[in-house]
Amino acid sequence: MISQSRIAERRGHGRASNRTILGGTAALGLVSIVTVAACADEDTPDPTDVCRDDAVVRTMVTPDRPNRGTVTIRDDVDTTLDDQGAPRDNRTGRVTAVFQRVTVASVPPMVDELGVRCLGVTSRGVDGEETLQGVGTITVDGLAPGALAIEPRADLRYVFPISTPLDGAAANVDLSAPGATFSGFTGSIPSIAPLALLEPPAAGTGELLFGELVVRWTPGSADYVEIQISPDVNTIESQGGQVVCQVADDGCYTVPAMATTFLLAADVPTYTVAVRRTNARLVEPDPDTVVELEVVSEARFTIQNGVLP
Repeated sequence: MISQSRIAERRGHGRASNRTILGGTAALGLVSIVTVAACADEDTPDPTDVCRDDAVVRTMVTPDRPNRGTVTIRDDVDTTLDDQGAPRDNRTGRVTAVFQRVTVASVPPMVDELGVRCLGVTSRGVDGEETLQGVGTITVDGLAPGALAIEPRADLRYVFPISTPLDGAAANVDLSAPGATFSGFTGSIPSIAPLALLEPPAAGTGELLFGELVVRWTPGSADYVEIQISPDVNTIESQGGQVVCQVADDGCYTVPAMATTFLLAADVPTYTVAVRRTNARLVEPDPDTVVELEVVSEARFTIQNGVLP
């Protein structure tokens, strides 16, 4: 059964609530966003049009259960710059899943609120302890290549590479598993259209400056879009760490100036921006178990530090 409880609402001009950080990524459980006012539907971005943030956001927090599973269907387009400074053109897809029993809860990273929609990660959290479990063969129906039967690897993780699973997928993706050491489940999640970036340029010529940063993409109807901006370094330091914003899938968002100032404190030449269109649903097969179903279309690109001499 898909859980439809624990729903809270917040508007774009209020204080954020129900936010946690899991593994360096902002997670709000199931997020359904109803757009009240969106960017103009335009083929060519208008530089004078500031993306407004007045959508209604309804969040459903993932319940805390000892048995937790995640199934993710993902399309990726990676145009980040390579070592020679040229944009990549890597397009991949995959279905991944993991099921575990949590024995020691993780400690989330420390974060700062950077406006209504954004968080800044100031320090890493501490991983918890869990035991991986199996759920048998996962059946997935509704993707572009047709029905899939995904078996666990020897380490009980599920990984199934698949080219562009969302391009031409059905309206809904249906998933089921019979259960083994982890409870079986059945669920359905709406598919999404692949996301395409409009601004900044995917070629990596855009600049991060003091002040607001406008990000535009092809609008859709997903639950939410996550914008993650990370300094191109191996660690998240106490200042100038990662910024994560969760926003409506209306085609544009203005990252606030306080977030760009936070990012520029890292003093690095380049940053990686990931824009993720996401649908998410919860399945609770029994009182001790919750399974998160995700469908994601992601575009990654490089942006330059525009204030370095």
